[in-house]
Amino acid sequence: KLLARFIALQLQLIKRHNMFLTFLKRSVFIFTSLENSGFQGLKILISGRFNNAPRGRSRLIQYGRIPLQSIDTKIDYYQTEAFTPSGVFGIKVWICPK
Repeated sequence: KLLARFIALQLQLIKRHNMFLTFLKRSVFIFTSLENSGFQGLKILISGRFNNAPRGRSRLIQYGRIPLQSIDTKIDYYQTEAFTPSGVFGIKVWICPK
């Protein structure tokens, strides 16, 4: 929940969305490579009009293992929106803890 709200707040404040997504990919990769990270996998889906483009796109950031089809796996899911001058961004986050 905290990660999704952080992404939504940053998308509302920053006009260059592609630079923020590059930062997000690098920071998630570094955090997942740590041995004491508390999760097995992470998946972030951001949909919207990046950099005020005429057509909306979806960006997927995924690291680790997220077994969405198995029932017995505990997966934390959160969804939020970010309202910007260029439109609305939808943010979905899946986290699979260890």
